[in-house]
Amino acid sequence: MFNRSALLALLALSWGCSNQCPQIRADYDQRVEAEKPFVTRTDANTPTHFGVTLRSTVLNRIVQLALQDGLAHALDLTDTIELSSGQSLSIKTDGAGADLAVYADKACDHCLRVAGKLDGTLSVKVPILPIQRVPLNGTFSLVAPVEFARNDKGNSEVRLNLEKMAEIGKSNLDAQVAQLPPTWANVLKGPLSGKLMKAVAAKLGAVTLLEFNGPGLGVEGLEIFPTDLKTDAVKGLVYLGFGSNLAAEDSVPPILDLTANQNAAISISPSILVPALQAALKASKISRRYTDNGKDNPKGPLHVTLQSFTLGESAQDTSLKFRLSNMPEDGKCYWVDAEAVASMGLANNKFSMDVKSVELTDSSLPGLVLAMANWSASSFVGEGRRVLAKSLSENIIEIPGSKTTLKGSALTADSHAIVLRGNLNVTPTKP
Repeated sequence: MFNRSALLALLALSWGCSNQCPQIRADYDQRVEAEKPFVTRTDANTPTHFGVTLRSTVLNRIVQLALQDGLAHALDLTDTIELSSGQSLSIKTDGAGADLAVYADKACDHCLRVAGKLDGTLSVKVPILPIQRVPLNGTFSLVAPVEFARNDKGNSEVRLNLEKMAEIGKSNLDAQVAQLPPTWANVLKGPLSGKLMKAVAAKLGAVTLLEFNGPGLGVEGLEIFPTDLKTDAVKGLVYLGFGSNLAAEDSVPPILDLTANQNAAISISPSILVPALQAALKASKISRRYTDNGKDNPKGPLHVTLQSFTLGESAQDTSLKFRLSNMPEDGKCYWVDAEAVASMGLANNKFSMDVKSVELTDSSLPGLVLAMANWSASSFVGEGRRVLAKSLSENIIEIPGSKTTLKGSALTADSHAIVLRGNLNVTPTKP
């Protein structure tokens, strides 16, 4: 077992009166000062750190949840229709949308088409006849752009902007009231369709489909930005890219390849891990100081600074390199460079990461021995695993009125992206 007292005695003999503490402390202070986890971003220079890819089947579910109540509200209309004959007809609709389906559409760069059926009733007072109450039927096809926006919480939202339907000019609504007398049905069809279309655009507006929450560092200062939006109408895929103000310049490439049994993918740039952990260290969310055996201790002599996070020779292996600066209240000072190697994989269809080894790679003291295996349980190594797991989980996106679960089926990694593909299930949380 490693004996710290014996080592210090040996150091005292080998070093004589020399003391490396001022140099070790100055080097440590410079390393901490150089940690700048956040940078100032603008729309023009924000790399894409995270990506979410969704198949149209998932979009169908999300749009249904987002639009169902809003459509019912928009299709509840009390109004007057002025006919060319000079007559006025009072109408009242109690409508809803049914059988909603969503498709990527080529009408604009990032357009979606929401198609469905009209359902409900129409009440109308026509001359001579009593009030007529008949089924409201028909179809609608709403084409609008998907847009990014920042919300009050500072997160990025993905919205379907139905206010721009008229600008796109590819939407239509065809109301059918076939059980009215044919003369009145023909007269009402066009004006009623126009009234309902205007009501849908005005009352729904920009509808939030989902919110991107980021990796959840628990520190002040983290900001999330929308960066990239791509639709593939042929494959029925939408890719949403998000950046952050973390000091990482590498971008995740758009993921637009899913197998037939996958409906979603979540991707992350490996470059964010070091600045993310540095932000947590600076905010004291994870410990900076440790004992010899890797235990958190506010008075521990070993101070950690992070160096790099990379993928290993195997695409599933990762390497987190760090320096430990030993600066006790009394005794000799030294530094140690170390490497934590972990293996990524899937466990019960969720992202998992197991630390395989933690080894000393260099030191200012030749022949120094430390019990590095214990450092696999250190808080900064554990936090690194948590940040990656959080960034590749369903919790990174929030869909209003629903709960999401992601069943991962494939995990791939290269120097640009760690990608978890699988099936995202969206379940309503309200009746």
